[in-house]
Amino acid sequence: MNAQVEAESVARQSSRRVSFRTLALAGVWAPLIAMYAMFVGVAATIRGNTSYICFLDSLTFSGAVLCAGYDRLRIGRVVLVATPLFVFFELLRVPALSAAFLTLGLGGVIVLAFYAVSGSQLARQNFQIAVGLPMFVLLANFVNGKVAYITPHILDAALLKTDGGMSLALYHWALASPSRLATVNILYGSLPLEAAIVLACTTGSGRSQLLRALCFAALLAVPCYVLVPAVGQAHVAQPLAFRNCMPSLHMTWATLLWLNSRQPWLRRGTFCFMFIIAFTTIATGEHYVLDLVAALPFAWMVQRLSEAGTGPRIAVTE
Repeated sequence: MNAQVEAESVARQSSRRVSFRTLALAGVWAPLIAMYAMFVGVAATIRGNTSYICFLDSLTFSGAVLCAGYDRLRIGRVVLVATPLFVFFELLRVPALSAAFLTLGLGGVIVLAFYAVSGSQLARQNFQIAVGLPMFVLLANFVNGKVAYITPHILDAALLKTDGGMSLALYHWALASPSRLATVNILYGSLPLEAAIVLACTTGSGRSQLLRALCFAALLAVPCYVLVPAVGQAHVAQPLAFRNCMPSLHMTWATLLWLNSRQPWLRRGTFCFMFIIAFTTIATGEHYVLDLVAALPFAWMVQRLSEAGTGPRIAVTE
C-alpha cells in the first residue's frame, strides 16, 4: 500500500515538472514569435515587402493543425483566441494571409498549452512539436547566416549550367506573371503545413522516426551547404543570401514525409506533393534541377539512418 502511495506521489511530482517545463517553454516561445511578428510588420511597412516572413507564418500555423488533430471539438477555442490577435497583427500591417496563419497558430499553441499543463501526454507532445517548428526557423536563419559568412563565393553559375537552361526557363516562366509567381510561392511555402498534417496523423514509433528523420536531414544539410555554397537564381545578387541549395531540403523533407506516411490516403497525397515541391522549388528561383536530384539519395540515406535509430531520439507514445 505504501509503495502504491509513493508511486502516485512520484507521478504527481513528475506531472508538475512537465507542467512547469511546458509553461517555461511557452514563456520563451511566445515573446520570440511576438517580436518576430512585430519585425515583420515594421519591415512590410518601411520596405514595402514581406520577404522577412519566411516560413514562420505557416510553421506557426502548425499549432492550429496539431490542436485540431488532438481534439477537433476545441477548434472554436482556437478561433476565439486568434481573433483579437489577428486584429492586432493587422494593426501592425502584417499581410492578411500571414496574419491569419500566425494568429491561428498562436491560438492553437495557447490552447495546446492548456492541454499540456493539464497533464495529457499526447497534448504535451503536440505542444512541443508546435513550439519547435517555428523556433526551428529562427535557429535555421542564424545557422544559415553563419554559413553565408564563411562562404563568400557561390557556385550558382556552375549549377545553372548542369540542366541545360531548364531551371532558368522555368523561373522566367513564373516571373512573367505576378499571379503565377504568387501561386508557386504559396505552394512552395506550404511544406510546413504538410509536415504538420502528417505529424498530426502519425503517432507512436512512426512519429518518433519521422521527427528523427526531419531533424537529422537539417543537421546533415549544413556541411553540404558549406561544401557547395549556392543561393538560387532569385538571390544571386544578394551577397549574404542563405547558401541552402545543394541538396534541396524542401525536396528532402517532402520525400521523407512521403516515406513516413502510414495511411494510404496520406501516402498518396504526400507522393503528389513531392512533384508540386519539385516544380515550385525551380519556379520560385530557389533551387536548380541538380539540387532536387541530389535530394533523393540524401533523403534515402537519412531515412535509413532514422530507421536504424541514429540521430536525436524523441520519445513519443500513443
